[in-house]
This record gives sequence, C-alpha cells and structure tokens, in this order.
Amino acid sequence: DSGNSMAKRQRLLWQLYPSFLIIIVASMAAMTWYASRVLAEHNRERALSELRAQAHLVEEIVGHMPADSYSPSLDKLVKDLAPKTSSRITLLSPKGTVIADSHEDPSRMVDHALRPEIKEASSGRVGTSTRYSYTVNTDLTYLAIPILKEGRITGIIRIAEPVSRLTTSLVPLYREFLAAAFVIVLSAAAFSLYLAHRIHKPIAEMQRGAARFASGDLSYRLDAPYSMEFQALAQTMNSMASQLDSRIRTVTEQRNELEAVLTGMVEAVIVVDSTERVLRMNRAAEELFQTRHDAVKHRAVQETIRN
Repeated sequence: DSGNSMAKRQRLLWQLYPSFLIIIVASMAAMTWYASRVLAEHNRERALSELRAQAHLVEEIVGHMPADSYSPSLDKLVKDLAPKTSSRITLLSPKGTVIADSHEDPSRMVDHALRPEIKEASSGRVGTSTRYSYTVNTDLTYLAIPILKEGRITGIIRIAEPVSRLTTSLVPLYREFLAAAFVIVLSAAAFSLYLAHRIHKPIAEMQRGAARFASGDLSYRLDAPYSMEFQALAQTMNSMASQLDSRIRTVTEQRNELEAVLTGMVEAVIVVDSTERVLRMNRAAEELFQTRHDAVKHRAVQETIRN
C-alpha cells in the first residue's frame, strides 16, 4: 500500500500547473461565450436596423398606393423591388391579409393576422420575429411596420431576411476571435508553466538541502529565494543546521575527552545503565577480565563478568 501511495504522489509542479491551466481555459471559454453573445446581439440589432431602413424605403415607394385589396400592379412593384433590397417583401392589409409578395403568389398565401410581427404592427408598433418559414424552407428574421396615414393604419410592410445571411458577417469575426483566444491560451499556459516552475524551484532546492543536512553535511547552506516566505524558511533551516553542527561538535569533543580519560586510566572502569547492562568498558577492564568491549556491550554485567 505504501508503494502504491508513493506511486500516486506527484511533483508539486504538476499539481500547480494543471490548476493554472484549468483556470485559464475556463476563463477564456467564459469570455469567448460572453463575447459571442454580445457580438450576436449586436449583429441582430444591426440587422434589424437594416431591415427597418428597408421597410421605410419600401413605405416611401408603395405607401401612397391602397393596400386593402390585391392589385396586380402593386404585386409587380413589390416583386421588382425585391432584387434591389435582397430581402423578401410582403405587403399586407391592416387585418393581416397578404396583398403582395416579392417571392410568392399572394393568392396562394394564408392569412398572416396571427403572426407575431403582424400582430405588433397591427397595434401600431414595429414587430419582429424569427422562425422557420415553410414557404422558402429556411429560418427567417421578420420585421413589420405599419403604414400610417393621418394616424390611421392603411397597411403593413414586412421585410424578411434569412438568418444565415444575417449571421454570415459574424463568421470571420468568430474565426479571428477564436484564433486570438487560442494564442492567448498558449501564451498564458507557457507563462503559467514558468510561474509554477518558479514556485517549485525553491521548494526543490530546500528539499535537496534538507537531504544533505540529513546525510551529515551540516556545513551546506541554502541560498535565499526571491520570496519573503521562502527566504525566511531558508534562513531558519540554515540556522538549524548551524546549531545542530555546533551541538554535534560539542558532543563529539566531550566524548573524545571522556574516551581519552577512560583510555588513559590504569584502573579498570565499567559503565552500566540502570538495568546493569554494560555501556562502556575501558582498556584496563578489557585486560583485567580478558574480554572485549564490543562483546559485552548491552549485556548484563553479571552475565559477562563473573569475577
């Protein structure tokens, strides 16, 4: 289990970097989604403004003609106007009956009184709607305006444009935006890798320094990193190594002094612990009892010396 847990552990660099990368990608995705929504709404408003301008242009041309019943001349005029506006033009009576249409025969078209944009225009307002048209088999954006004469609605003009044509202008913008977002993500990913490496580097250096301290190289000193926190940690570890080295030197000197004293004594000396097990035996004791220190160390004194 310990081997599996060690295998599952990852370097800090590869724990930090994916987190940075996820934040960057999520941020860019959110920004891209928001920007696309803003562009789409702006394009829709621009398209409706163009349709409104076309509707008023048609109103200037046909507004003086009666729009309460079918007229071949009026239908021909509307069909002649269509190529100039590149849109579908429909002229309706105030009740929603089709009087003329640029693409179809008005007599074959159903009553439009219940269409959302027509209902709005019948109330004296500008009506808009987007839906699928079974007449031309495509999604269309509709805009209808009332024809007013002396405060009275005498007819309705509706302009329709395919949604695909309205959104075509956005495709180059989307491509440029996605390309820019891709470059930004790559640049941010490279910078995040550099940043994660800068965070990981001083930690790795401290890990190597701690390993050298553990191996006994207490004269080694850690370099001070760039950040205050890492710098304080490096100074603390260097101070710890210095104090530990000083204490080890003191203990070593004391041990050497004790060793020299015991070795130089002509009297036999045996040091035992609280359980009477041998801790130390000088040379005189080894000669006296005909034994060696290594052979009796940590053994009971009654077991090793029976004199």
